[in-house]
Amino acid sequence: MNVFDILLLSVEVSIALAGFAGIIATFQINNVKMVRRSTVGALTVVVQFSLLAALSCGICLSLSAFGVMDKALWAATSSFGAVIYSIAMYASIKLMRGAITNRSNMFIFVLLQGIGTLVVLALTLNVLDIVFHREPGPLIVAILYALSVAGYMFARLLLIPLWRIVREQEAVIQQ
Repeated sequence: MNVFDILLLSVEVSIALAGFAGIIATFQINNVKMVRRSTVGALTVVVQFSLLAALSCGICLSLSAFGVMDKALWAATSSFGAVIYSIAMYASIKLMRGAITNRSNMFIFVLLQGIGTLVVLALTLNVLDIVFHREPGPLIVAILYALSVAGYMFARLLLIPLWRIVREQEAVIQQ
């Protein structure tokens, strides 16, 4: 499987994640009177990071269609990726402020932000031709990072309400 096949597959996965997140949000918020900030934040992160991965892939594929190849392609897409991933990480910090209430969620959020910082650093080093020599690897890792964050938040968005219902039912049964 070559790099461009991976990019095309990543676009498909990212669009699917964003679409399914919209469907889940529609059903979860349909009859609810109060929506939690964390639920909306998770949905926003899923959509933003999914579409961010699709955009990164699309820019790379578009540049290659216009004849930008090899080191110039990976330097350009890495610089673009470093900027947009930094913006997305900053936006998620502002978005989740006040939504994270317990230590385990804070730990996971800080861990994801730390990994994101390393991804941005790798992209920057790729642009500067330091350590990475303008290769596709850092961009692929950045796309996988975005899809992993979106997938993780998607799973939480899907499963947390279900577990909440199970706990409520178990509490009723124990009484």
